[in-house]
Amino acid sequence: MAQAGGSYNNPLKKFKLVFLGEQSVGKTSLITRFMYDSFDNMYQATIGIDFLSKTMYLEDRTVRLQLWDTAGQERFRSLIPSYIRDSSVAVVVYDISNAKSFQNTKKWIDDVRAERGNDVIIVLVGNKTDLNEKREVTTQQGEDEAKKNNLMFVETSAKLGHNVKNLFKRIAQALPGMEGSDAANQASSQSKPLHPAKLQVSHCYVTVYKTILASTARTGTEHEPDTLASKPLLTLSSQSLCGFINLETGTELISLALAFNKVTGVYGLLAILTGYQLSLLQLSTYVYSITVLALLIYLVPHIRRQDPFECLALAWLYIIDTVINSAYTAAFGVNWYLTNASPGNPGAAEAQPPASEGAQVEGLEALRQESSQYGKVVPQETATSMLFIVGLTLVRIYFTVVIMAYARQTLQQHMQRNNSTERDGPFAASLPGGQGRKGRLGRLMVSQGRRYWLEQREEWTAKNLRAMSNEV
Repeated sequence: MAQAGGSYNNPLKKFKLVFLGEQSVGKTSLITRFMYDSFDNMYQATIGIDFLSKTMYLEDRTVRLQLWDTAGQERFRSLIPSYIRDSSVAVVVYDISNAKSFQNTKKWIDDVRAERGNDVIIVLVGNKTDLNEKREVTTQQGEDEAKKNNLMFVETSAKLGHNVKNLFKRIAQALPGMEGSDAANQASSQSKPLHPAKLQVSHCYVTVYKTILASTARTGTEHEPDTLASKPLLTLSSQSLCGFINLETGTELISLALAFNKVTGVYGLLAILTGYQLSLLQLSTYVYSITVLALLIYLVPHIRRQDPFECLALAWLYIIDTVINSAYTAAFGVNWYLTNASPGNPGAAEAQPPASEGAQVEGLEALRQESSQYGKVVPQETATSMLFIVGLTLVRIYFTVVIMAYARQTLQQHMQRNNSTERDGPFAASLPGGQGRKGRLGRLMVSQGRRYWLEQREEWTAKNLRAMSNEV
């Protein structure tokens, strides 16, 4: 009797099945029927790549089938070769009521042969036999194509469940090391009725990864759900801090550094209490620093929790702080030039009120005179300081990009866990996190740079899909 996890002498074998074919032929519907014995008449195109895993019990053997559901749209073709490359089985699906989808199976078969040669099982599947009255591709045509290319062949109906279990049983029997593995060389004719295989979902272990690369297309009659089930996704690590610190840890370190920087605001207020005279500009910087410090104390604990609202708010806080800090730096620089313009009067800054309009006019005039007389007005040590400040500003901008990348990652993981679409976003009013003032603020933050926050990158997709296949 087969055991769920295999045994020491008969370990659980994993095989990768990649489903290929044109858009709306029913690839996802076949998988849905196999996984859940269900069908949805509403159609929604698969976006990118979806991944599921199911354990199948067949007589005295147990195998885990890793099902890779690909999008049929042309714009996603660049994703597919890397998933064909290490597959055991390629299932090429066409719609029997659509002759063009059958004609295009040749290019999918050629893609498989180009990546895997003959070291792969290819199954040609004519789907939608429930539309027999609209048939444009005969069974004989399918059989002839399969025989010509040495393929397995079967016709199915995902809607009615016809031959779907039989399809996966025949695939399992043809896998390397399985009894009946010669079926791939003998099954060029339409499959004969077989008793359904004993099927179970081991531990309900189903993983789905939705690739959000474009707006969802909603046409056709047969459903290809883009999300079947989900679990928390792996941490995206395509970006990092300095190339070796992951985004989460990097965001924490940057936030703590910013908090340390803002502690200076506390010392500034203490200086006021001790009677030290400050300009209005200096006072405003200290008050601002304390405000940012308070916000950081609230937001930093949410980084490891991967709370989408707080992580996005932290990113915006750093963006705004970088802009304001640059403005303050520029303001202090201008103030310094205006009050220290004359080289013959080192104490000009103390002698002239910095906020005086007359002092500013005199300072500008002194700058003009010195520029015409000496050709430059910036001492060497001041130029070095300016370069240092510019360098620090560039570092702050880089840190901002890192925190934005982590917020983006957190938002997209949250959307995948909650089956949110890019159109609705993570803070849609219908979602728990989109209600009240917090939801409105979340939608406002996402609306600024929406494409950056919500559009998933292709390289993230490839890396995480491979990692999840190894995990299951």
